[in-house]
Amino acid sequence: MNNKIYKMILILLQESTYVSSTFLAEELDVSTRTIKRYMKDIPKQISKINFSIESNKNGYMISVLEAERGILIDEIEKHLQSLNNSKIEWSIFLFILSKESVTLDELSESLHYSKGIVVSKINSLKDKLLHYDVSIYSNVHGVKVYGKEENIRRVLLDYVDLFNNQHVDILEGSMNQKNIVSVIYEIVVSELSFVKKVCSEQQINLILKYIVISLFRRNYCEYIEVNEDILVYKNYVLVNNISDRILDEFQFDIGEKDKVKLSVLLGGNKFSEKKELEIRTYILYILENMNGKYSEKFTQNNKFLVDLQKHVMLSIQRLSAGVFLENPLSAIIRGKYFIAYEYATTFVNELSKFLDIKFSDDEISYIALYFQTYLEEKRDTQKYKSLIICENGVGTSSLVR
Repeated sequence: MNNKIYKMILILLQESTYVSSTFLAEELDVSTRTIKRYMKDIPKQISKINFSIESNKNGYMISVLEAERGILIDEIEKHLQSLNNSKIEWSIFLFILSKESVTLDELSESLHYSKGIVVSKINSLKDKLLHYDVSIYSNVHGVKVYGKEENIRRVLLDYVDLFNNQHVDILEGSMNQKNIVSVIYEIVVSELSFVKKVCSEQQINLILKYIVISLFRRNYCEYIEVNEDILVYKNYVLVNNISDRILDEFQFDIGEKDKVKLSVLLGGNKFSEKKELEIRTYILYILENMNGKYSEKFTQNNKFLVDLQKHVMLSIQRLSAGVFLENPLSAIIRGKYFIAYEYATTFVNELSKFLDIKFSDDEISYIALYFQTYLEEKRDTQKYKSLIICENGVGTSSLVR
């Protein structure tokens, strides 16, 4: 959930009457249509406190026990504070990238943080960037970011928040284009509607983020490695139309390699028949070996097999084009479905040997859900023979059984 939704919940909790969508839209600097979308995204429960959203012609209101209202307000305020603290680091990272070189004094003055906070956040950033093989170095000229372009963009995709005003201000300031993010969003939505292509809001936001980051890093597009063998032409016309409209509006062009990635992100692409058969053969071979290792029957569950193959094909296409999908439930999946996660890890480790593709933790977690579905279906259909003996008699034994 983005921080604007949390802010919206906080506003509703602090009011005892209905709040209009117009008022909420003005407070959050979004459209009333976006407010309606946000309402659908509000979870039924935050922590252990139950609440519901009521609506009528006057607007929206949160219904919650008064004894729990204060607890919920405190929880959301703490969460927003935590979000804001983490966003400071990535504001600093964005600002460093937006300049050839920037001093600590310039960072402090431009972002309105003390020099001590800037130094502290940069040190924290250095630790987090190690995971991406990206570094921050200081020299006599200032602070700079070093790393492969693919890795830098992966950081941006994971941490840039287009619902955060400071992030958007830095991006738009770097490109010297006010409101470019909101205009590109409208362009994407209108082009998708024109060709009647259905995308989830999450997918649209991811496409928007890819486009904004590609424009922000447009001078480095040629340094991106892309597997040109992936057949992405079905969506290329759509991506090209979006690119042409952005060029007309802002005089910024999306690079050809970024267009390939975007067409993959739009989905619906296929490998050649030969390549697809090759991948399916690898998948079957790996699952048959896993049958013996784990005493399972993966290859005998046709639905599991078909669904897994479809997902893996899309996953391979994304990773081959350098497109990464964040899985917000990764930690939960690893902890709650640890057996399925182990199966998925074994599966992708073997698949990586054949395809020379490294699967991210997020992708492994998505694949783990297919193995978890297999396990649950197996549990629901599996029958056991049992003998129950009870000293209180046959009747009790039958009841226990």
